[in-house]
Amino acid sequence: MKTVTADAGYAYAKVYGALESRGIDAMTPAKAGPKKIGVPLRRSRHDAKRDY
Repeated sequence: MKTVTADAGYAYAKVYGALESRGIDAMTPAKAGPKKIGVPLRRSRHDAKRDY
């Protein structure tokens, strides 16, 4: 085996290192960045009573 294709779930340095040590090329898509969750700063308000 000279080349491996996999999904983004295998896009870790540990996996790449193991394949590289065996002389195998890995073809995987890049992992997605973190999703932005929460309220946009312009819509948030500080609650002084609860310090929230």
